Amino acid sequence: MAYTIRMRFALARHTATDWDEEKPSRLKGQQDRPLSERGKGEAESLADILKKTSAGLQRVVSSDLLRAVETAQILSGKLQLPLSTDERLRECSFGALEGLTREQIIGQFGTNILQHLDDNWRAYDFRSVGGEHRDAVLKRMIILLQQVSIEHPREDVLLVGHSRAMDTLLDGLGQRPGLHHNEVRFVEFPQIDG
Repeated sequence: MAYTIRMRFALARHTATDWDEEKPSRLKGQQDRPLSERGKGEAESLADILKKTSAGLQRVVSSDLLRAVETAQILSGKLQLPLSTDERLRECSFGALEGLTREQIIGQFGTNILQHLDDNWRAYDFRSVGGEHRDAVLKRMIILLQQVSIEHPREDVLLVGHSRAMDTLLDGLGQRPGLHHNEVRFVEFPQIDG
């Protein structure tokens, strides 16, 4: 007889990048940007928070984008946990919008694109500019959770990702979106066990 067990995931975002320090900042998406010095300090602070609240975490899985990997390396190092990467944790692809400031985006693509840009988890769609739809982001994130729960059953896993993708996942799991820097959110994911 099959029964459901629940696996616990901790969700965290990467910390500040070089583009976050620019004013106005640029839309990163799947562009590979390094952490800024401030971002490295934020990751150290996040590690301290996790040390106090992370009892039971047994591994870290990070997006393969540089800013997430650098954040995850600091966290896994301080927590002494194994680290692996997975491209399914990447940020939403914004296609041709990536690397542009908000003003540049409006100038090149008009104000209609703002309905998708300002929607962080509900119904955004960037396929018209070569990017992703919200449902595709959610699907790859859920598939990742399913795979991790099969490969590491009954382990608590820290996932390090990106703001829009993590908020999309939270919404898809019926949780409150709005994951902030230096915040860790714990969620449970059902897993069928035989």
